[in-house]
Amino acid sequence: MSQQRSMLMIAAALTAFILVLLAGLATRLSQTATASPASVADTLATPAVSTVVLDPATATLVQEREAAYQAALAEANSRLAQASQQLAQAPIASGAAPAAVSPRGAEQAAVSPLSAEQAAAVAVSYRGGGVVRAVERESEHGVQVYEVKFTDGGKVYVDVASGQVVYARLAEAGEEARDASRDHDD
Repeated sequence: MSQQRSMLMIAAALTAFILVLLAGLATRLSQTATASPASVADTLATPAVSTVVLDPATATLVQEREAAYQAALAEANSRLAQASQQLAQAPIASGAAPAAVSPRGAEQAAVSPLSAEQAAAVAVSYRGGGVVRAVERESEHGVQVYEVKFTDGGKVYVDVASGQVVYARLAEAGEEARDASRDHDD
């Protein structure tokens, strides 16, 4: 019974809504029919232009902000052009280790990863000298690195993407003999 009552209420509400829409449509059509055809044609031919009139204080504020925005944009563009020019003029070192790259720049460095020779040069430079025994590429904690092993037992881990030293283990006295015997067991 309550379902029938609900359906009756919904039907009554929809009927009332449709009647209101029809009344509004009839009113609109009657107003259009009484208007002269020339005024309707003029109304349709003229585009609707809305002009916003601001008070002088608001207009001044808008102009000041626009000027500040344009100045900041021009400054940013000039800095960008200057940086591009410096990059174009920078000499490219063939065997030098790459400069330290920030974590956000690692994506760019990943395009041209560090070679094993470059990693060895970075490790030797970091230690201040030494003789490289082996260079192996591996993944440490999800980061691709070169493990640079030295004849004295020291190890330096160099990030493949950025060229930065991420970890170094310097050799202790007497470790050279133990490390050498361990490598022969491999």
